[in-house]
Amino acid sequence: MNTMVDLSRFLAPRKVALVGATDDLSKFSGRCLQQMIGFGYKGDIYPVNPSRAIVQGLTCYPSVMDLPDTPDHVGIVVSPERAIEVVRQCGSSGVPFVTVFSSGFAETGTDEGRALQQQLLDVARAGNVRLMGPNCNGTINFLERFAMTSSPSASGDQPPPGSIAVLSHSGGVGHINVMWRALELGLGLSYVVTCGNDADLDLVDFGRYCIEQDHIQVLLLVAERFGDGRKFVDLAKRAALLGKPIIAIKLGRTPEGSKAAASHTGAITGEDAVCDAVFRQYGIIRVDDCHELYDMAMLLRTKRRANGPRAGGISTTGGNVVLASDLGSARGLQWPEYSTSTQQALQEITGAGALLNPTDTTTSAHGVPGMYRRALAVIAEDAGVDMVMPILNFPPAADVEFVQQLALSHRKPVAVCWVGGAREVSALTRRQLVESGVSVHRDILPCLKAMRVCADYSQFINTFQKRSDCVRPAAIDVDGAQRYLAAKSQCTELESLKLLDFYGITTIAGDVAADEHAVLRIAHDINGPVALKISSKDIQHKTEVNGVRLAVSGESELRHQYLDILSSAQRLKPDADIEGVLVQAMVPQGLEIMAGIVQDSVFGPIVVVAHGGIHVETYHDVAYRLPPFNHAEAALMISELRVYPFLLGGARMPERDLESLIEALVRISWLAVDCSDFIAELDINPMIVLEKGLGVCAVDALVILK
Repeated sequence: MNTMVDLSRFLAPRKVALVGATDDLSKFSGRCLQQMIGFGYKGDIYPVNPSRAIVQGLTCYPSVMDLPDTPDHVGIVVSPERAIEVVRQCGSSGVPFVTVFSSGFAETGTDEGRALQQQLLDVARAGNVRLMGPNCNGTINFLERFAMTSSPSASGDQPPPGSIAVLSHSGGVGHINVMWRALELGLGLSYVVTCGNDADLDLVDFGRYCIEQDHIQVLLLVAERFGDGRKFVDLAKRAALLGKPIIAIKLGRTPEGSKAAASHTGAITGEDAVCDAVFRQYGIIRVDDCHELYDMAMLLRTKRRANGPRAGGISTTGGNVVLASDLGSARGLQWPEYSTSTQQALQEITGAGALLNPTDTTTSAHGVPGMYRRALAVIAEDAGVDMVMPILNFPPAADVEFVQQLALSHRKPVAVCWVGGAREVSALTRRQLVESGVSVHRDILPCLKAMRVCADYSQFINTFQKRSDCVRPAAIDVDGAQRYLAAKSQCTELESLKLLDFYGITTIAGDVAADEHAVLRIAHDINGPVALKISSKDIQHKTEVNGVRLAVSGESELRHQYLDILSSAQRLKPDADIEGVLVQAMVPQGLEIMAGIVQDSVFGPIVVVAHGGIHVETYHDVAYRLPPFNHAEAALMISELRVYPFLLGGARMPERDLESLIEALVRISWLAVDCSDFIAELDINPMIVLEKGLGVCAVDALVILK
């Protein structure tokens, strides 16, 4: 796991300097200093500008070298070239942290900009200075009232500091779309960090620090990239162990992010699909829009876990009940029947017959004081209800207060949907409820989404330890596999299959025949119908040269098909170096699965499993996992496939050997880790899953070496 950087002096400095400070509030540096002074920061502030003696009422200094004390954190708002020199001075003065706001670096996309950023980083490292930015919009600490940013979005009326941290590459999105909207809602925040280009300190460094703080319960991310995928995974693992959810928007979900490759494995792997799978594997809650970040955070910050997706809802209007029922069911929430005792209690309270869930108390609740409150209390205690959804329209003050008390004290998650306003002036406002710690949503769908995420995250936390413990299976020859690959520049199909032997993965018997006599000899040893396949390191897809014949038997037919395969391959790919024809035993019929490895540019080796055979790219029925993983994770991976029910059998279909497929995937996951320095892609297609108890067999394999 990556070592946490102690960022306490960065986020809560005792002394701070701003290089480029000015009285001109039309400039970034002028607004940045004004914000710092006005936000309530209690430490020493040192403006730095060689052209000024006083800036915004504070003594101004010519350079960092002239400051009376060494600041913990220096903000830099000067030209790119000048910024590099200022960082050099900071290193000489013993400054531990700097924020470089200046733009004109790698974000320009030019060689010059990238070179300037590298020079900036080199100078920082030489001076033992940790750097945020460049091209960023700074930091806000609501706890210690430290703001080093020009953004006005933290000004004005704010809720008390809370248990949420916001981390974003984009300053505008982080400060406005997320922070300002969350504050407006009444959601308390602790830290907001917008780190720009990530030249040194990145989003993960700040995330790693934040989740270790006792007061932080939820982390919100707006990420444009992850420079080191494994470092991000370490953050996700640590957050899961602490039970602190990470809710993330990952920008860049476009087809352009996908890339084709030589194998089927590479062809069906898109960068965003891999990111999505890794997020699910490690409990990262991925959302699409900024409002979903704080919608989810409102409920998850309460730290209440749901035992399942069973919800209980109540409203005084039938339309909202139907809407909640439809939208919730479509998103995997369940509305169970109430227990007999709950039904009896509700009938006594409402005077109605059998009541459904969600429950419509009708407008009669408006005329009977306490009816809504008593019914809600009964529903919340039903043992078959995991989460509670009070729907408020124009409630009396007493109902609002009761909902607040229930949400803050009940052991179950309570997500409030307040679609209207307050009937009485004395009622608590929506914002007051949120500030007190209640999850309050304006519309039904966001409320239901938060409830489903709460149920999913609770399940993830309950199973994470079981899924995350990995032990290498027995009978794996790591050294042998690595020596085998190190001696090769390319692999034929037979050589690819032999690699699997090092990991105890069953392969089909066979050998390469260089002439007709060898074909007959190998077929005789197999003693049954055989498959004939062209064998050449230059031909990765044998079907493109008509290089496969199945169920061949008889001496004359073997000779004929052997010669026909060679002739076809030589005609269609005359430059290929052909070593002969691979002769293999025919495998009994079974379900065809594709399994393999691909190298992702962010996360490294990724294991892929898909509905296999000739339709692998057409069906695109695929699941991904970051290796290594254990049997529980492999089972979850397989269950994501649409073909999964066919493995279970039924409807005149035999049950397949699911356990052997799980075992094979676990072994492939260790192969992916052990041999990642050698393998660019591994494609096993098909892997035949035989009937239960008979195992699996890798029929065709292709290793593409780096």
